[in-house]
Amino acid sequence: SCALCRLIANGNVVLVSEGETVKRTKKNLFGVALGLMPVRADWVRHSVREQCWLDQALYMRPWPEAMASVSEEPLLSGIVAVVHGSAAWRRDWVPLLCVAG
Repeated sequence: SCALCRLIANGNVVLVSEGETVKRTKKNLFGVALGLMPVRADWVRHSVREQCWLDQALYMRPWPEAMASVSEEPLLSGIVAVVHGSAAWRRDWVPLLCVAG
């Protein structure tokens, strides 16, 4: 939504990821399409303990190589995607395609 895009543009949205690696889940794909970089869950725990938001850069997770190239342009800029699938599939994936470009 536009409200979410404004929050992201202002740096008010953080993608917190659990586990050792960043997986290609729908939520993570939305995050990368919106230009977010995931931080480890330790960032939240340590920030709460210190009672202030710590530097996210110290807690960044590397993306898998195939997802590592994020540019200033939308991910799918200039690509025309024609979606075909069930109504449930389109309901889940069309918003991601829209966000990505």
